[in-house]
Amino acid sequence: MTRTNNNSEYSSSRRSSSSSSSIAQSSSIETTDIISQNELKIQRLLLELQDDLKKTKECYNTSRDVWLSIQQQKIPTSSNENTNSQSLKNNLTEALTNVHNEIDMYRTALEKIAQVRQLQIEIANASKNHNDASRSHTTRRGLADLLSHMAYALKIWYGNEDNDHDTNKRDISPPPLCGAIPAASNHVCHVGDRIAGFVESDDGDENWILAEVASIHGNKTKYDIVDIDAEPDKGHYYNISKRHIIPLPQWRACPLTCPQALFPPRTIVLALYPQTSCFYKGVVESIPRVGKDCYSIIFEDSSYNSGYSPEFDVPQMFVVAYKDSNMYSVPPRKPRALMRERVEQESVNAQCQKCLEKGHWTYECTRKRKYVERPSRTQLLEKRIKQLKKNQEGEDKNINETKKKQMMDQLQTIKFDKNKSTNDNDDDGNSSDSSSSSSSSSSSSSSESSTSSNSSSSSSSSSSSSNSSDDKSAPSSDTDHESPKKKIKN
Repeated sequence: MTRTNNNSEYSSSRRSSSSSSSIAQSSSIETTDIISQNELKIQRLLLELQDDLKKTKECYNTSRDVWLSIQQQKIPTSSNENTNSQSLKNNLTEALTNVHNEIDMYRTALEKIAQVRQLQIEIANASKNHNDASRSHTTRRGLADLLSHMAYALKIWYGNEDNDHDTNKRDISPPPLCGAIPAASNHVCHVGDRIAGFVESDDGDENWILAEVASIHGNKTKYDIVDIDAEPDKGHYYNISKRHIIPLPQWRACPLTCPQALFPPRTIVLALYPQTSCFYKGVVESIPRVGKDCYSIIFEDSSYNSGYSPEFDVPQMFVVAYKDSNMYSVPPRKPRALMRERVEQESVNAQCQKCLEKGHWTYECTRKRKYVERPSRTQLLEKRIKQLKKNQEGEDKNINETKKKQMMDQLQTIKFDKNKSTNDNDDDGNSSDSSSSSSSSSSSSSSESSTSSNSSSSSSSSSSSSNSSDDKSAPSSDTDHESPKKKIKN
């Protein structure tokens, strides 16, 4: 009779849990070992960098002294021309050798700096994998830190790196995938490369996502990619064609030596929106000034009143040329989720950002997308300033016209008053003329009567002169000017 073990199932589950815990412990130990080893390597490289910096300073001082001695050297005369020319050649050769040594030291230091950055990336990846093993999903902050480390560890292209002290070679143009330089037409991505892939999610959204190449098909025209923000071992694989892939830059362009490898301002690009893993359409507002600087990007965002977001700093690694793939996306994802919450309420003010027509939301649209060239913030500001100036000029013009009209009215009133006064004066003159004519006629009649009376008076006076002598004393002038009535009374 066999004896059954009732605790066999419990013991097996206990063994499985203990085995999983042992695996987790071993993985954590391996992660700790990797991190500690990389930290030791970083410390060693930093010590070597200090020695290299001292050597580069010594090389710089030596080459500077040689160049100063060459500048202070006198012009060779005819007597010792050969000797001075030979010494000058020797000094120049020594100076060039010192310069090449200094360049080699700088390159060695830059290589060690790149190694330090790569070790930092390995530490970040190891810590991410360890966190993924203990957690189901990477936090948003952890993803942002990882992306910043990736952008920081990207090499900088300074130019003339393959010159090998050959003076006949001029400046070498930046290679493909250096800054804004696109990939070659026959470029093939490798497993592990970071790319921007145009995919369609399960809910129908079409976006450019930050992804990693998982596998390559045999014809090398299709790739299997996985979202970098996906859960570990649960990421959704997308099978997309080559034309829906944009390889990310593998070098950062130095603005001082390779300005042609940067996107100029006002260029439409695809850039990684902050705190997300999606690329959206934006406009370059300003370019980096040194190798470690970032672009300033203004994104199209319908959640703002102006239709554009504020300026965001985006590293060179996550800024690529804009590629039209018959899609439209509104950054970031949060406004899209908020927009879906409001879909139940029909609004006449809703305007689709795809077909640019009102009455429905963007994700509901099934029509063909329309593109509209939208001005930048600077252009909108300039337009606003011009409009204000135009309005001010119009107001000034209206004020001037009003003042002119008032002055004309005043002048018209003054002129009317003047004409009225002149007309009144003319009427007074006419009345005085008529009165003067009547007075003259009356005076003439009176003069005639006076003459007749004078004649009669003269006859009477002649007759009476003989009677009395007292009447002779009356003046003749008075009798001439007296009226006939007065004379009759007398």
